[in-house]
Amino acid sequence: MCCCCPERDELDEPILPNKGAESGYYQAEGGLAGELKTKNRFQSDGEEDEENEQDSYDEETDAEIEPSIVDAARGFFRKYDADNTELYVEQFTKLLKRRRYRRMIIYLGNRNVDEYKNNIRSRIEDMCNHIEPKPEENMKEQVLDAMVKLSLEAEIRSLIVDCINSKMSCE
Repeated sequence: MCCCCPERDELDEPILPNKGAESGYYQAEGGLAGELKTKNRFQSDGEEDEENEQDSYDEETDAEIEPSIVDAARGFFRKYDADNTELYVEQFTKLLKRRRYRRMIIYLGNRNVDEYKNNIRSRIEDMCNHIEPKPEENMKEQVLDAMVKLSLEAEIRSLIVDCINSKMSCE
């Protein structure tokens, strides 16, 4: 030991926690070991809890939307459900303006998205149902299904990623 380091028995706390029934769990301040605090679904792990940062993370942005993305989405929706194409395009444009959606698409990139389907659906459901313009009550499931299917399309994700890299801000 050097002169500036305390001896082992002088330390107040052990360097590593004792292994016990809760080993392997992180104990957050104010919570029990193994218990996760519920966070707003619009907040990812690692995000600050400050309200203004939360608002900034999920706010609509003035990012320019590449017409080719909207055209590709429109083509997809025509094949998917021609009767509701414009409703789907309106909802997709709403999503594309959100930082949260763009970040999700950037994260997914060219990955195999099969294991992410439930998470993608949950995120898109929050955005579709809580952000104006909201789909009519009887159309919510149809819109959600269409947005998820579009977001799972590798070609659409690639267009969005390319556009974000060249014009839009991922933030």
